[in-house]
Amino acid sequence: MLRERLDISAEVADALAGGRPVAFVESVHGYGPASGLDAIPARWWWVFGGLALAAVVLALARGRRFGPPELPDRELPPARVEFAEALATQLVKTRPRKDGIATARRLVRVRLARTLGLRDDVSEDELRAAAAARRVAPEVVEAALGDGELLAVGRALRRLEREEAIA
Repeated sequence: MLRERLDISAEVADALAGGRPVAFVESVHGYGPASGLDAIPARWWWVFGGLALAAVVLALARGRRFGPPELPDRELPPARVEFAEALATQLVKTRPRKDGIATARRLVRVRLARTLGLRDDVSEDELRAAAAARRVAPEVVEAALGDGELLAVGRALRRLEREEAIA
């Protein structure tokens, strides 16, 4: 059908020209031989653009990042055990040793009273009775109330902190 229309159009054009030769100037309308970049079809330009975008993404993914590199593992703070032992060591080194031991013992006593649900200024007998009822380790009670060494007081403090963190 298209062929028939083209034949009719050609016959009409030939009749209008009166038998003279007819030249169609198609280059004005964009028809004619394409050359250079104009010869590349539009679909190919879309493919070239997609490939260029993929190359940019690949370069960014493989390229060096800005800033300093990250460490594989972050540094963790020292464990509480190390902290308590370091604190006990420093307290041992203090000149007025009795003041350091008294301060550490007071901290253990306050922490033990809070753990047992008692006031901070509870008497020794009440503290011992409540600790025995709750089955608190005897070395913790002796560290809070007795005349033990500083390292034992530090260990008791560490134990109470751990139990408080669990509860």
